Amino acid sequence: MKNSLILLVFYLLSIPAYSQLKVVQSGDVGIGTVTTPTSKLHVDGDSYFIGSSASKGFYFTSYYGCPVIKPELNHSMYIGLYNNQIFSIRTKYLYVSNLPVYSDQSLKENILPITNSLARISKINGYNYDLKAEIYENSDPRHKEELLKDRFNQTGFIAQELMIEFPELVKLDKESGLYTINYIALIPHLVEAIKEQQVEIDELKNQLATDPSEKGTSELQTSIYSSDIVESATLLQNIPNPFNENTTIKYVIPEIQSYAMINVYDLQGRQVKSYSIEQTGEGDIMIPGSELNPGLFIYNLIVDGVEVASRRMILTE
Repeated sequence: MKNSLILLVFYLLSIPAYSQLKVVQSGDVGIGTVTTPTSKLHVDGDSYFIGSSASKGFYFTSYYGCPVIKPELNHSMYIGLYNNQIFSIRTKYLYVSNLPVYSDQSLKENILPITNSLARISKINGYNYDLKAEIYENSDPRHKEELLKDRFNQTGFIAQELMIEFPELVKLDKESGLYTINYIALIPHLVEAIKEQQVEIDELKNQLATDPSEKGTSELQTSIYSSDIVESATLLQNIPNPFNENTTIKYVIPEIQSYAMINVYDLQGRQVKSYSIEQTGEGDIMIPGSELNPGLFIYNLIVDGVEVASRRMILTE
């Protein structure tokens, strides 16, 4: 009799058309109007979970046909805690009203001031770009059109270039094999670079406010002229970088009094290439990879004896 009752209950729970709870032979459980559950817990419809009281809970529901997790009352809900954090969240859009980052001194050790930020910042480039359409090839058709539209007119850095000056800000995502950038961590470097630049500006102001001798005036005029060159002339990062065949270095030189050149050095400081520049305005030089040995090189732009800027490039095998 007992076995018959168990079989009857199991049969009733297994009726596909009207069952509210269904258990199949594999051990999967369906709740709601699920005819064939495919998971250990398969729910068709909204789900509500209550915490220690009826006023504390959250829903699994849907919004415009997409799954949603939402708190029941007062926007109160946590996903992970400070000492029990989620390792990784991957998302296209992240809307927040506040984005605090743990930065308490008690959490830190080996604290050192940031130095030489201005020189490092001056060697990186920002870009406008479009993301490749293939990124969204497997996206939900309901959102694919919007994602493809938003891929245009992006702004940012090239991770492979940034890691030359700021390797601590670039990480390799092992799952995708792609490089990522910690943009927020660049802010302290920007702050320190502004402070360094302000010191240089203040020093120049002090020189201008002084009543120098004739010799001093000449030196100051030379310093101001050199400063103008540094401000107006531009040396861009070579593209592509790293490279294994050819790479192109672009530059802008508004004015030349005597000469300009781009020199290439190896890490031992030896000059391995020198390119003379005779015309002003925008220009570029192409460097064949076959003329160099694989490795890291430093190249600089010299205008009228003044080093405008220097950058790094990598030649791979």
